[in-house]
Amino acid sequence: FWLELYEDPAPPVTREHIRASRAMQAPPAWVMQAFGKLPGPLQQRAQEVLMKVMKDMFLPALTTVPAAWVLAYVPHFVKLAVVLQYKRVSEYNNRMPREMKPEDCQASAPLIKRCIAAHQNALESFPAFAAAVLLCKLQKAN
Repeated sequence: FWLELYEDPAPPVTREHIRASRAMQAPPAWVMQAFGKLPGPLQQRAQEVLMKVMKDMFLPALTTVPAAWVLAYVPHFVKLAVVLQYKRVSEYNNRMPREMKPEDCQASAPLIKRCIAAHQNALESFPAFAAAVLLCKLQKAN
C-alpha cells in the first residue's frame, strides 16, 4: 500500500516528448486576425517571415543578444540626460566623458554614479552572455 502512494504514475519525459511539445504550432487567433487585415503582398511576406520564425526555435534566444547590447547603453543615455540638465551641451566633454565629476551635478550625483556602474557592469557581462547564447545555438541545447 505505501509503495503505491510513492510511485510516480506519469511516464518519464524523453527528448522525443520535448521535441514534440516544441513542434510548430498554429499561431494565436489575434495573429491570424492581424494577418487578415494586411494587403495581399504584405500578407504573403509577413507569412513567410512568420514561418521562418516558427521553424527556428532558437531565434527568440538569438534576438536577446542585440537586445542585451542595446540595454547595456540605457544607463549611459540616462546619465547623459541627467548631466545635460545641469550643463549645456557645449560644456559636456564627449571626447573624455570619464573626466566629468558626478559631484558637479549636485543632487543627481548618486544617480549618475549608479548609471556609470550599471553601464560598466552591462558591458563587462555582455561577452559572456552572448557567448553562452551562441554556444547554446551551436549545441542545439534544449
